[in-house]
Amino acid sequence: MKKRFMKRDIIIFLIGMALCSYPIISNYTESNAQKNQIATYENEVNSLSEEKTKQIIEKANQWNENLLLIQKGLIASNVIEYDEISSFNDGVIGSVEIPKISVNIPIYNSIGDKALSVGAGHLADSSYPIGGSNTHTVLTGHRGLPTSKLFTRLDELEKYDLFYLKVLNQTMAYQIEQIKVVAPEQVNYYIEDGKDMATLITCTPYGINTHRLVITGYRIDYKESEKEKINQKTPSFREVVFYVIPIGLALVGIFIFRNRR
Repeated sequence: MKKRFMKRDIIIFLIGMALCSYPIISNYTESNAQKNQIATYENEVNSLSEEKTKQIIEKANQWNENLLLIQKGLIASNVIEYDEISSFNDGVIGSVEIPKISVNIPIYNSIGDKALSVGAGHLADSSYPIGGSNTHTVLTGHRGLPTSKLFTRLDELEKYDLFYLKVLNQTMAYQIEQIKVVAPEQVNYYIEDGKDMATLITCTPYGINTHRLVITGYRIDYKESEKEKINQKTPSFREVVFYVIPIGLALVGIFIFRNRR
């Protein structure tokens, strides 16, 4: 009888361990998949001819110029088709890296469920992320997914922190100047004359998601040495909990089983 209960307890314990460890394992797996996706994109970019790269940039610039004209009320719609700007593997158009919170994920030309479950999505009615005067790129991402961290730690960023967009063959640095929390219907992303801007958007508060966290940065000169000096922030309490629970459960289980022998 005792052995039967021991087997049952072991099975229950292993199931509990598997459930608690799932976020850790899935995050690790998804992180590797994101790295591979970014690497595939960069290989495709490197294989582009100079002429093809030039064509993509020209279309993106036209798209961005038309957005400014639409905002000013000078034209009614964009004559450039968004999907014509570029088309890479699975819709990846670049990557966003936030060294302080250990984020480096692909950017997709979609905000559909499939794209946002594995990366950030570019809002198609914002500037295409190639930088330049009179542009405002907007990226959105999920937080709190069990399979991937994505923008989960976005609320740990502070004014003057840096994030980076890597699109085609250039890396663009943005310094955070504004952080705000607004209702979903209050989210706006106007282009400012002469400015090169990028905004990151995610849901907040964590796990409730009634509002939007909107973080806006302005373009600064990219310096590799400055990027390398950024210290990664210690994981937040909720991040630590995800790792402590499986370890704590394992220790408790070992203690119980040893005392039952």
